[in-house]
Amino acid sequence: METPKADPKLGEQIKDLEKRLREAMRAIHGDRLLQRRSEPTTPSLLDRVSPQLSTTCPITETAKHNYEIAANEVEKLLEDLRAMIEQDLRKLGEELEAAGAPWTPGRGVPRWKKT
Repeated sequence: METPKADPKLGEQIKDLEKRLREAMRAIHGDRLLQRRSEPTTPSLLDRVSPQLSTTCPITETAKHNYEIAANEVEKLLEDLRAMIEQDLRKLGEELEAAGAPWTPGRGVPRWKKT
């Protein structure tokens, strides 16, 4: 918004990254909007592993099954997050820098150009 030379597609890329991040948070924490409305939701990753963390009872077969599901989902989630951070976000930062966008946290040290 503060960079007139920037390609409008950069805004679309930002919105896409935000959407992907919200989806990752939903996978971790669950759909809080549906939960607040007492609607049924798919168990989140935390829902699957948290109950076993605070118990002193032996691990149940259900807990083992939930752990397997969570472990498989975390593996894919981490791959997606890694790609988003190491590739997509880095590329976006470079494009924003090239367009002269104001510095934002997480984009590294800004480059100074004496005018």
